[in-house]
Amino acid sequence: MALEEYKDVIDEFCDAADIDDVASIFHTGLLKIGNTSVRLEYLEPIDQCRISIDLGMPIGGYKAGLYRLMLESNFNSGFDCVTTLGIEPMTGHAVLVAYVPLNRLQTDLHLIDLLGEQIDPVLDAWEGLIAEVNAEEGDVAHRTAMDSFI
Repeated sequence: MALEEYKDVIDEFCDAADIDDVASIFHTGLLKIGNTSVRLEYLEPIDQCRISIDLGMPIGGYKAGLYRLMLESNFNSGFDCVTTLGIEPMTGHAVLVAYVPLNRLQTDLHLIDLLGEQIDPVLDAWEGLIAEVNAEEGDVAHRTAMDSFI
């Protein structure tokens, strides 16, 4: 039954985003928003949608200060769902993962709004953090991590 509700969320998203291939999005969960790869997955045992946003490889690589900010961001998220910033082991890309309860996507937090309103600010914050860390060569102890990040 919950899988049908997830399908309804995907149907609503595809309709709002003017995407014709609803079946592909439902089965693969893969889509592009601008140049950003996003993956949607329904996790039935916990009745949540996992949204993975590929942030790519940081310009200049991973420095100690960037690792620190990534770890700290997992505790300082301003987003009201569970978010985690990590590194995808196969590609080495930074990935932001959000776990959103399915009932939230059915009621007050529609998937089209979540993705439309969050992708650009996340990418901007990520690029800003990389630039700061590269400029400071890892000296980031004086600030809290990614307060503006989702």
